[in-house]
Amino acid sequence: MEKSHFRWTTFRGAGQELVDRSDINTESPQYNEWVRSQALVYRGTATLAKTHDWSLAFSDIEKSAEIGNLQALRLLMENYLGEKSSAYPFGSFRPPDTDKSKAFFTAADLIDAYALRKVTDGSVELNVSAEQKLFWKLMYLAKPIDDSSQSKEIFDLIKNEGESKLGTTIAQYGLVGAPFGERTGIPSIPGRDVLATVFAELNLRIELVRSLGAHTPLDRTQIPEAPTVMENFLFLSTLVGEAGLADMYLLVPGKPETRQNNVHLFDREAIVDELRAGDIVWVGCGPFSHTAWVFAIDRNHDSIKFVDANYEFWKPSHNSCVKTLSFEHFRYGYSSPTLKLSDVAPMIEAVGTLRTAEPIGLAGDVSTTLPTPSTPSSATCSEQETATALVGQSASKIQRSDLIEFFQLIQTTSQLNSNGLSVNVLRPGTARFYGNVAVLVASDSKGCVRSMSLILRRSFLLRIA
Repeated sequence: MEKSHFRWTTFRGAGQELVDRSDINTESPQYNEWVRSQALVYRGTATLAKTHDWSLAFSDIEKSAEIGNLQALRLLMENYLGEKSSAYPFGSFRPPDTDKSKAFFTAADLIDAYALRKVTDGSVELNVSAEQKLFWKLMYLAKPIDDSSQSKEIFDLIKNEGESKLGTTIAQYGLVGAPFGERTGIPSIPGRDVLATVFAELNLRIELVRSLGAHTPLDRTQIPEAPTVMENFLFLSTLVGEAGLADMYLLVPGKPETRQNNVHLFDREAIVDELRAGDIVWVGCGPFSHTAWVFAIDRNHDSIKFVDANYEFWKPSHNSCVKTLSFEHFRYGYSSPTLKLSDVAPMIEAVGTLRTAEPIGLAGDVSTTLPTPSTPSSATCSEQETATALVGQSASKIQRSDLIEFFQLIQTTSQLNSNGLSVNVLRPGTARFYGNVAVLVASDSKGCVRSMSLILRRSFLLRIA
């Protein structure tokens, strides 16, 4: 008991000192806020453990939550609902009878899984619009999960609500903007459909949340060798591909050409014009290199904002390529390093951008992918009814095949190829297979299947082998 008393008295004293100090000066304005939020948590939880009196601790916990500290938010939310708190395992304490909506709104905005689940399943009712709840549901269903039934729900949601409505909702409540389908400025690079936009939104918010407490390691003697741009890209693109909701493309300044692994070289001006919120930029100035996430772009005012906790790279005193650096407060404890786009553009070594997940390597063009039809065009479906293969059967009949049902394939696009066949692209209706499998079905004007291609991602085969 005496040790416990000493422990919490020490925590409270440390928290008290940090909260009261005005000279906290770390490498990032956001990290300053993080230190204060943690100090408030220490002081508040220590007071709570010592006195079991929420009224004495609540102010500190609430202030920490307002900064965006997820530990404080979880402590408030779980105790509001009378649940044992994972953020404070020393018992359940009922917070003062105040409005709990602020804590749940802030946590959902920071894509905390607990808050998203509670506000989307009806456990907590917030006074927000139906569109706001729909946006949170999209975020919840897109988060990395193991529940295959839940992963299917995002496809059902898109089907039921419609891509147009969801696109408008994302544009209104998201950070990365609305989905776009056109290939603007750069040929062979797809736009972002709803799934890819949701995935880009999710990843940008994850990076934003991480950035509040991120900081440069104090021990700089054991820093490992930094990975190259290509190593970084291949690692990230593999993770993105396995998630199945988007594909990552690497845009590199140079003479326009296309290379393997979704790597494309384009004129620098075209790449800058293609930059979007949610993209990753690899930049360099002299011997220094850096990676940051694009938070927002205002081309009219020559401005670009980043999610970047370690902002020292951009300081004009450190970087001769940068003329000005400022910080713009977003909300909670978050601030964005803001620079001139004209300063950043010459420094770009590569851009990683999340776009619509398409059949592997096709970039939307299926005209030359299918093999020569294996059955003559004059044949009718009825003549092939006894065939054991799917080719030759009616397009409607193969929908009941084991192949289609196992991968839960649904038609996504259709186009005519040079042979006059209607080529339908079938994609899985579940995130488990979405980025790994595609089936191309070519049928004639009578609805008979004349050719098929099954496309599997190699990494997917290795995982199931």
